[in-house]
Amino acid sequence: MRTFLVIYILISFFNNLSGQVIILQEKKPSQEVSHFLTYLEDKTSKLTIDEITQPKFENKFQKSKQDVFNVGVSASTFWIKVTVQNISPQIRDWLLYS
Repeated sequence: MRTFLVIYILISFFNNLSGQVIILQEKKPSQEVSHFLTYLEDKTSKLTIDEITQPKFENKFQKSKQDVFNVGVSASTFWIKVTVQNISPQIRDWLLYS
């Protein structure tokens, strides 16, 4: 069975479980996110985005403790959540990486 990694990015002004917000700045076009992200392992690979955004799943996300987020080989789906705040006056693309 193939491993699926689904990235779920919430753009919000509120803190996620890790209590940290990624601040996008005009002078910094990329941002490492491993220490900012939380994740949820879906062992059934059947959860939907509508389900995982429900309040009952909020406390099931775990803070990443890795320098580079890596789940290895798994049949699970991993939902990734980061909170981002854009303080740049311009609309532009940013590279978020782990």
